[in-house]
Amino acid sequence: ISVVGINVDLKSKEHYEKLAHIASHGQVRAINPVHTSADGDTVFVFSTAELKSPLNDYAKYFKETDNDIHFQVDIIGSAAAKAVQESIYDACRQAETVQFEQGYKGVIPAAKDFEKEQK
Repeated sequence: ISVVGINVDLKSKEHYEKLAHIASHGQVRAINPVHTSADGDTVFVFSTAELKSPLNDYAKYFKETDNDIHFQVDIIGSAAAKAVQESIYDACRQAETVQFEQGYKGVIPAAKDFEKEQK
């Protein structure tokens, strides 16, 4: 499960859903397999809606219409996907080995412990 928090008002439920969809690409980049029928790979998005438009003056060169909401969703979604990907990598790096009787050799090993063994 990933949670993406932003401070931009995207104005409609559909835009937040699109943002969540784009952000889920970070899970696709970091997890294999992903989105199987038995997992919980989901992205939730929330916003404080503080900013009405986060774009600077250079955005005018990329907008195709006067309504820049779709452009905002695309830009924020791309950044959110990268953040989701990196947060998954970080969670894996920070994880600790846990004792689990049904696990291989009685544990669920952490990646950092495996790396120590390889050195």
